[in-house]
Amino acid sequence: MDKYEYNLKLDQMKSRYAEEKYDEAADIADTINWNKVKNVNGLVKAGEVYEKVQRYEESREVLLMAYDRSPIGRMIIYRLAEVAVKMKDFQAAQDYYDEFVEIAPHDTLKYVLRYDIQKAQGASYEELIPILEEFKEQEYTEEWAYELAYLYHKAGMSEKCIDACDELVLWFGDGPYVERALELKMLYQPLTKTQEEKYRSFCQAKDDRAGLTHIDVEEMARAGETVHDPVAIPKVEVNTERFNTVNLQAEIAKGMQQIMDATEKETVTDTLDNINRMVEDVPYLKMQMEEEKPEAQPEQNTRHIETDEEIDGSLKTNFKELLGEDSDGQMSMMTNEKNMIEHQITGQMTIEEVLSEWEKMRKAAEAALEDARKIKPDCQLGDVITVEVKSEEFSRKAAKNAKNTIVQTIREQEKNALYNEYHSKEKELITGIIQRVADNGDLTIDLGRIQTVLKADDKFKDKKFVPGDRIKLYVVDVINREKGGPVVRVSRKSQELVKKLFEEEVTEIKDGVVEIMGIAREAGSRTKMAVRANVPNVDPVGACVGINGARVKAIVNELGNEQIDIIEWDSNSAQLIVNALSPAKVVSAVADDEEKKAKIVVSEQQLSLAIGKQGQNVRLAAKLTGYGIDIKSEAEPEEHTEEENLDEEYVEPSEISLDEE
Repeated sequence: MDKYEYNLKLDQMKSRYAEEKYDEAADIADTINWNKVKNVNGLVKAGEVYEKVQRYEESREVLLMAYDRSPIGRMIIYRLAEVAVKMKDFQAAQDYYDEFVEIAPHDTLKYVLRYDIQKAQGASYEELIPILEEFKEQEYTEEWAYELAYLYHKAGMSEKCIDACDELVLWFGDGPYVERALELKMLYQPLTKTQEEKYRSFCQAKDDRAGLTHIDVEEMARAGETVHDPVAIPKVEVNTERFNTVNLQAEIAKGMQQIMDATEKETVTDTLDNINRMVEDVPYLKMQMEEEKPEAQPEQNTRHIETDEEIDGSLKTNFKELLGEDSDGQMSMMTNEKNMIEHQITGQMTIEEVLSEWEKMRKAAEAALEDARKIKPDCQLGDVITVEVKSEEFSRKAAKNAKNTIVQTIREQEKNALYNEYHSKEKELITGIIQRVADNGDLTIDLGRIQTVLKADDKFKDKKFVPGDRIKLYVVDVINREKGGPVVRVSRKSQELVKKLFEEEVTEIKDGVVEIMGIAREAGSRTKMAVRANVPNVDPVGACVGINGARVKAIVNELGNEQIDIIEWDSNSAQLIVNALSPAKVVSAVADDEEKKAKIVVSEQQLSLAIGKQGQNVRLAAKLTGYGIDIKSEAEPEEHTEEENLDEEYVEPSEISLDEE
């Protein structure tokens, strides 16, 4: 088989694979002699094809060929581990896992691999859950977020399951895993109004295409399994004991107390969300208000309050009922729960009323605590302090403004928390998943809790990406916009990306034994890097290259086969320039440290190599050293006066460690 025929068959195999015609792809793979193929990517793709048709022995055999050609390729090791798991060769899978972690300790795929191994070995839900929880802390994806929620369901952890489903729906908004999360939540409690509308849209979309499938929720619960087919929203039987007005008021009072005792913003937000969900989950509150016409009320109960005094009196009455205000002008921080419940037992509540009462209670509690600390500085929440309260002017407009202020504050805190999370990753590497490739080359990338766009100008064109690919990025900076959420600016062209990749792969650099002194890069084409050893008897270049070039190969693969020249740093300027011009052989070098210029002499045969293709080699050497470099062939040496040589640094061939003639 010639090269043309091989490339044709390889393209056909990839095409069938992309179309999910795995049997046809495997048939094409069988016609190729993989023992003679040197292309690692082709071998890996063949391994994936055989894995899809459950021909695991052939898959492993081909992947091992790829491994022999690229022993540092972490994705090859990852695939080998996956195949070993499916073959139930758990010892081999564990060995591959250990090797994967050693090569790429910061790659979050290690959690997925550990989870697959543990699950295949029959680990309990209690053993599997911590793995995905740890994964979630590092990277939040919808597939594994749903898997975690499902584990909570199987383990009987209903509250965590509901919270995980709500979080998944909130962050991703759409897609198959969002639909499954909604179905999973329905096993425990009704959906919120927004979630119900979202789920109905899922069902409607499928109904338009293929007809709606109705599944009984109770059967799903008894089976203990989630159903991924479209599900009709069932009629929910409401537990009247749970949602009677007395119990509802008790739950709200409990929530109010949690808010007043809270010391962190997350606690307040979570409690408020619970109150919202609790009220939204009571269908008869709204139904009765819509279906039953209100009885005629006396005019004094329905008339509009027109004067400020009457407004003040109305609000003051509410504060008396909620906070137990005494007739002598003293206010106690203790509320009479019994009276509060009896007051609500004959009426109905809306979510607006709940929020309004919370706002009043929160404001009063903060004011009371502040005043109490003026009297007793060491007082804490829960202490009973009696303070003098002066009557203040209140209005409905002021109450609305207070509500808007609280909501805005919570949103700002959430935005700041997101900004702080990613701001801490500035000037570091971050791993994302490509969501979309635009026609202009821009990449939309999922970073976990936020998305970013890698502009076409910030990446090199030699490496092709498709949706679903994992990509490593250098975080340039994080901008906290006044309107909208934070923006994470990333790059693939930055020379700092190369530096961070070496720090990740080379332990000597991470430990400070070897130091990167400078990098000059033309992204996608070539990079020159100068290194030095901070410990005697350590070869800095050899440490970066690795055994059989294993370390540098991993970085070259990540950068789309970008050429990397690693040279040894030298304090001698002329020697450094000579090293930087590698692989060209230099006959002599003169460096002027004041003018930052250098004159280099090479043999006639080495001239083109020293200059490089389109001047790239000398251009990168100049960037790396900071010197302007003038290269002459040995046939036309430039004359130097004795006086000039006194001011310049002249290096003979022996001085620059060249082989003597």
